[in-house]
Amino acid sequence: MSRIHLRRWAVRTVAAVLAVGAGAVAAAAPTVAGTSTARYHCVPPAASGKPAFDTDIPISLDGPATAQPGQPITLTATIPDSGQSNPGPIALAGMKQAVDFSITGSPVTATTIGSKIGSIPIGAPLPNPAMTATYTPSAPGTYTFTPTAYTLSVDTGIIGWLDTPCTLLTPPAPPALTIEVANNVPIPAVPANLQTTGKTHNSVSLSWTASAGATSYKVFNGDILADTVTGTTATITGLAPSTTYTFTVIASNSAGDSPPSAPVTATTSGGGGNIPFAFRVAGSTTIKAANGTVPLTGSITGTATTSGDITADLTLSPASGSFKVFGFVPVTARVTFTQEGPTTGSIRDGVLITSTNLRVKVLSVKLFGLIPIGGGPSCQAISATTVELTSKAGFDPVTGGPLSGVYSLPGLTGCGALTPVISALFAGPGNTINVTLTPAS
Repeated sequence: MSRIHLRRWAVRTVAAVLAVGAGAVAAAAPTVAGTSTARYHCVPPAASGKPAFDTDIPISLDGPATAQPGQPITLTATIPDSGQSNPGPIALAGMKQAVDFSITGSPVTATTIGSKIGSIPIGAPLPNPAMTATYTPSAPGTYTFTPTAYTLSVDTGIIGWLDTPCTLLTPPAPPALTIEVANNVPIPAVPANLQTTGKTHNSVSLSWTASAGATSYKVFNGDILADTVTGTTATITGLAPSTTYTFTVIASNSAGDSPPSAPVTATTSGGGGNIPFAFRVAGSTTIKAANGTVPLTGSITGTATTSGDITADLTLSPASGSFKVFGFVPVTARVTFTQEGPTTGSIRDGVLITSTNLRVKVLSVKLFGLIPIGGGPSCQAISATTVELTSKAGFDPVTGGPLSGVYSLPGLTGCGALTPVISALFAGPGNTINVTLTPAS
């Protein structure tokens, strides 16, 4: 069979499927919602040489009469069975159809409902399977579904899919389905019996009675949202020792939030005086002037008072970084940061702030990673630099967390004949540091 003859045969098949039209509209079976009948202009593939034709297509659409915002609904579209069969001379490899709908409601959008079936032998009935789609209305309102186009496609198995699009002659078509979307879910009741069930030096555990219709609960520490849970218990962490906090709970669902519960207050324990801590330190620092990064590993140990003040010792291991002299000559430098004086700071309202005086020492500098050009035990910054690190809100003094900061580096001295060059490699503002504290044991 030639390709043009095959195309013409495929168009005859399309026309057979659409035999419900051309002025002889078959009676549609009863549907849940309704049927929209309109006249469409159908255009067979151009290569077939067949002219376009007009036909009446009744498109039925079923769906629920009512729905909730955010709740998916299933839509089913059908057109009457034509009663035709595959005319041959070859079996169809597949057939699919799709109906486009405009949706007027809140908001205005559009959707396509489609179906696809497998092979159809010669002489087998040409089915009109139901077309289904899922649509989720986003807001309350009246949603009207109106057909705007219909497309029937057949797969010849030899030259692929051939489409026959059908568009409305006199839009708009009558609406096929109207669905009322209303939020009938009541706002949940106010959570009752909020109480403290436990506390430590940095946490408070809470429980309350379930609210009918609630799907989640928002726990507030003062005016700050501290946690969102689906159950009726929560443990708020990252608190300061010997500090009084006020908590409330709000019940939520798709309809909105309840008023807040009656407040409950709780005071964290003092931790028995100064609280020892020990963390591993891991991260990196970026030297802006050298356009390079040095990995950081080490430890920090110290104590925190009941008021949240901390004193600690920071130890960082020497590490190597790759940099560029004059912006393009690669060098490798062995660098260490030495603490001068204790690390001080505080942890209050879930935020850790530390301040450490560090002196940079450059143990070696090698051109191309091979040729020594300076550095040594006396090569160091002319003065210590203050590095301040701050955590994000919710830092847990038990489990640790990330810290970050920005600092400046002074010039270097004692680095050999190329001290000015090596100093320029490190000195300057805008250096960043990012580390994470994790429990040492």
